[in-house]
Amino acid sequence: MSLVKEKFLKLGAEYAPGQEVRQNTNEVKLRGEKIPGTPVDFSHGDVNAFEPIPGSLDNFIEGVHIGGEQAYTEYRGSKMIRENVAEKLSNFTGTTINADQNFIITPGTQGALFLAMGSTISRGDKVAIVVPDYFANRKLVEFFEGEVVPIQMEYFHTNTCAGLDLNQLEDAFKAGVKLFLFSNPNNPTGVIYSQEEITA
Repeated sequence: MSLVKEKFLKLGAEYAPGQEVRQNTNEVKLRGEKIPGTPVDFSHGDVNAFEPIPGSLDNFIEGVHIGGEQAYTEYRGSKMIRENVAEKLSNFTGTTINADQNFIITPGTQGALFLAMGSTISRGDKVAIVVPDYFANRKLVEFFEGEVVPIQMEYFHTNTCAGLDLNQLEDAFKAGVKLFLFSNPNNPTGVIYSQEEITA
């Protein structure tokens, strides 16, 4: 088997978000009473829950009139968009964000996650990942041939924080972990890390 084929097999999709309809969910133990009706999949935003942002149609029409010059942009993304986002991020964070050096516009968070992990994980690198956390995190570490080091989060046993095991995280770094990967709010639990956890 080729290395590329082996890598893509590791990505798998058996338990990816949106795959629930392909799984036998009859065996899953649910809390509360069963609600009658057609199930709705909220995992990918398939529900028509949001109206378009005001001005979206005008922006689209403007783009049509601009024409072919926007077909291929710089690899970092359109300079106009980067400068707009850099100004907003600078104001939000209270620091200077450079539109030419500090970030890349990607086609969504999956593209951003892939680029970020691809630029920081080398074969054999130890990567600490919260358990549980976003499905793709573990899969991408495996894709880039890193070693997953699980960090437990006991979110059921606390009301004041997310319940991340900070001692286990510290021990993981002492044992050679290079990168710590987590989502905030945590996906899939929805818990939010406390300021104390983030600071620690």
